[in-house]
Amino acid sequence: MGRLNLILLLIASFFFYGMLKQVGWENLEHYFHRVGYAGLLLLVPYGIMNLLTALAWQVLIVDSTASVSLGRLFLLRLAGESLNQLTPTASLGGEPFKALRLKASGIPWQQATASLIIHKGLMVMSLVLYIFLSLALVPFVMPVGGVRLGLLLACAVSLPGQGWPLLFCSIVIHVSS
Repeated sequence: MGRLNLILLLIASFFFYGMLKQVGWENLEHYFHRVGYAGLLLLVPYGIMNLLTALAWQVLIVDSTASVSLGRLFLLRLAGESLNQLTPTASLGGEPFKALRLKASGIPWQQATASLIIHKGLMVMSLVLYIFLSLALVPFVMPVGGVRLGLLLACAVSLPGQGWPLLFCSIVIHVSS
């Protein structure tokens, strides 16, 4: 597995270098000087969020004989999320990688995948809660009436209905198998 990780690191480094070259070294230098070292403070909330997510993930791995450190889970989270951003798989490309790395750390496969599925489900539920909370606050932010508010409310009403075809298909597939 070490050779595969090295190959993936080289491929990612190649794409990262190409992206930086495409943006332009002068532009990058200009913006780095403009932001200064205070720009590194922008990484703090992202780091805290990933640390809390790794901690929640550690809580989900309960019945294992092998223990995985919080630092390892943090690094697995960062690596998996990087793969999620690089692959066009609806933020699910890094999940198999995380499960394989957990299995390599001594966590049973079933427990590794179950923890990832529960964790991803909790993330989706929190995003749905965030969306509905935002929609509930819209009338206080936008002027009452108008075409925009009506369109937003129509979209909000149709939002829960978007998941029914997927739920129906998953039930049909489960029953038929």
